[in-house]
Amino acid sequence: MVKVKDNAPSVSLLTNCFLTTVFILVGGVNVFINLFNFCAWLFYGMSFVSLIILRVRKYRRDDDSVFRVPVLLPVLMTAVSLYLIIMPVATEPTLEYLIAIVVMLSGLIFYFTFVYCKWRLPWFNKVTVFLQLLLRVSVPNKDE
Repeated sequence: MVKVKDNAPSVSLLTNCFLTTVFILVGGVNVFINLFNFCAWLFYGMSFVSLIILRVRKYRRDDDSVFRVPVLLPVLMTAVSLYLIIMPVATEPTLEYLIAIVVMLSGLIFYFTFVYCKWRLPWFNKVTVFLQLLLRVSVPNKDE
Protein backbone atom coordinates (compact mmCIF):
# COMPACT_ATOMS: atom_id res chain seq x y z
CA MET A 1 0.00 0.00 0.00
CA VAL A 2 1.30 3.41 -0.96
CA LYS A 3 0.05 6.91 -0.35
CA VAL A 4 -2.15 8.07 -3.22
CA LYS A 5 -0.60 11.53 -3.35
CA ASP A 6 3.14 10.80 -3.34
CA ASN A 7 3.52 6.98 -3.65
CA ALA A 8 5.25 6.73 -0.27
CA PRO A 9 4.82 3.45 1.67
CA SER A 10 3.48 5.32 4.70
CA VAL A 11 1.55 2.41 6.24
CA SER A 12 4.60 0.16 6.33
CA LEU A 13 6.73 2.99 7.73
CA LEU A 14 4.20 3.69 10.49
CA THR A 15 3.93 -0.02 11.29
CA ASN A 16 7.71 -0.37 11.51
CA CYS A 17 7.99 2.71 13.75
CA PHE A 18 5.24 1.43 16.04
CA LEU A 19 6.66 -2.09 16.35
CA THR A 20 10.21 -0.79 16.88
CA THR A 21 9.02 1.50 19.66
CA VAL A 22 7.12 -1.32 21.35
CA PHE A 23 10.07 -3.71 21.12
CA ILE A 24 12.50 -1.13 22.52
CA LEU A 25 10.17 -0.22 25.39
CA VAL A 26 9.56 -3.85 26.29
CA GLY A 27 13.07 -5.28 26.03
CA GLY A 28 15.54 -2.44 25.62
CA VAL A 29 17.75 -1.40 22.76
CA ASN A 30 20.27 -4.25 23.10
CA VAL A 31 17.59 -6.94 22.96
CA PHE A 32 16.03 -5.23 19.94
CA ILE A 33 19.36 -5.05 18.10
CA ASN A 34 20.17 -8.70 18.85
CA LEU A 35 16.77 -9.94 17.70
CA PHE A 36 16.83 -7.74 14.61
CA ASN A 37 20.24 -9.09 13.60
CA PHE A 38 19.10 -12.65 14.26
CA CYS A 39 15.96 -12.26 12.10
CA ALA A 40 17.74 -10.28 9.38
CA TRP A 41 20.49 -12.86 8.94
CA LEU A 42 17.91 -15.63 8.95
CA PHE A 43 16.18 -14.00 5.99
CA TYR A 44 19.48 -13.20 4.29
CA GLY A 45 20.43 -16.87 4.62
CA MET A 46 17.15 -17.96 3.07
CA SER A 47 17.76 -15.53 0.19
CA PHE A 48 21.23 -16.95 -0.42
CA VAL A 49 19.87 -20.51 -0.38
CA SER A 50 17.15 -19.55 -2.86
CA LEU A 51 19.80 -18.01 -5.10
CA ILE A 52 21.70 -21.32 -5.05
CA ILE A 53 18.51 -23.25 -5.84
CA LEU A 54 17.68 -20.97 -8.76
CA ARG A 55 21.22 -21.25 -10.05
CA VAL A 56 21.19 -25.06 -9.97
CA ARG A 57 17.87 -25.54 -11.77
CA LYS A 58 18.36 -26.54 -15.39
CA TYR A 59 15.63 -24.49 -17.00
CA ARG A 60 17.25 -21.28 -15.75
CA ARG A 61 20.71 -21.92 -17.20
CA ASP A 62 19.91 -20.92 -20.80
CA ASP A 63 18.03 -17.74 -19.98
CA ASP A 64 20.15 -14.64 -20.67
CA SER A 65 17.97 -12.33 -18.56
CA VAL A 66 18.73 -14.15 -15.30
CA PHE A 67 20.95 -12.37 -12.80
CA ARG A 68 24.07 -14.48 -12.40
CA VAL A 69 26.66 -14.57 -9.66
CA PRO A 70 29.45 -17.08 -9.09
CA VAL A 71 28.13 -19.99 -7.02
CA LEU A 72 30.94 -19.57 -4.51
CA LEU A 73 29.56 -16.22 -3.33
CA PRO A 74 26.09 -17.42 -2.21
CA VAL A 75 27.61 -20.59 -0.72
CA LEU A 76 30.07 -18.51 1.30
CA MET A 77 27.37 -16.07 2.41
CA THR A 78 25.08 -18.95 3.39
CA ALA A 79 27.84 -20.25 5.65
CA VAL A 80 28.34 -16.75 7.13
CA SER A 81 24.62 -16.35 7.76
CA LEU A 82 24.40 -19.79 9.38
CA TYR A 83 27.27 -18.81 11.67
CA LEU A 84 25.59 -15.52 12.58
CA ILE A 85 22.30 -17.32 13.27
CA ILE A 86 23.64 -20.26 15.26
CA MET A 87 26.36 -18.57 17.36
CA PRO A 88 24.15 -16.14 19.34
CA VAL A 89 21.74 -18.95 20.18
CA ALA A 90 24.57 -21.35 21.10
CA THR A 91 26.55 -18.88 23.22
CA GLU A 92 23.65 -17.20 25.00
CA PRO A 93 20.40 -19.13 24.56
CA THR A 94 17.45 -16.99 25.62
CA LEU A 95 13.72 -17.22 25.24
CA GLU A 96 13.70 -14.21 22.90
CA TYR A 97 15.26 -16.22 20.05
CA LEU A 98 12.57 -18.88 20.36
CA ILE A 99 9.87 -16.20 20.40
CA ALA A 100 11.38 -14.60 17.29
CA ILE A 101 11.33 -17.92 15.44
CA VAL A 102 7.73 -18.63 16.52
CA VAL A 103 6.59 -15.17 15.40
CA MET A 104 8.26 -15.61 12.02
CA LEU A 105 6.77 -19.09 11.57
CA SER A 106 3.33 -17.79 12.54
CA GLY A 107 3.40 -15.85 9.29
CA LEU A 108 3.18 -19.18 7.48
CA ILE A 109 -0.16 -19.85 9.15
CA PHE A 110 -1.54 -16.56 7.84
CA TYR A 111 -0.01 -17.13 4.40
CA PHE A 112 -1.48 -20.60 3.91
CA THR A 113 -4.84 -19.56 5.33
CA PHE A 114 -5.44 -16.31 3.49
CA VAL A 115 -3.17 -16.45 0.41
CA TYR A 116 -2.68 -20.10 -0.54
CA CYS A 117 -6.14 -21.37 0.46
CA LYS A 118 -7.78 -18.01 -0.43
CA TRP A 119 -9.98 -18.08 2.66
CA ARG A 120 -11.76 -14.75 3.22
CA LEU A 121 -13.44 -13.43 6.31
CA PRO A 122 -16.85 -11.87 5.51
CA TRP A 123 -15.95 -8.48 7.01
CA PHE A 124 -12.36 -8.35 5.75
CA ASN A 125 -13.05 -6.36 2.55
CA LYS A 126 -15.03 -3.71 4.46
CA VAL A 127 -12.18 -3.23 6.93
CA THR A 128 -9.66 -3.03 4.08
CA VAL A 129 -11.65 -0.37 2.23
CA PHE A 130 -12.20 1.60 5.46
CA LEU A 131 -8.47 1.59 6.27
CA GLN A 132 -7.54 2.52 2.71
CA LEU A 133 -9.88 5.51 2.81
CA LEU A 134 -8.78 6.52 6.30
CA LEU A 135 -5.07 6.39 5.52
CA ARG A 136 -5.47 7.53 1.89
CA VAL A 137 -3.55 4.59 0.47
CA SER A 138 -4.07 2.19 -2.42
CA VAL A 139 -2.34 -0.61 -4.24
CA PRO A 140 0.32 0.85 -6.57
CA ASN A 141 -0.32 0.89 -10.30
CA LYS A 142 1.44 -1.79 -12.31
CA ASP A 143 2.47 0.84 -14.88
CA GLU A 144 4.66 2.70 -12.41
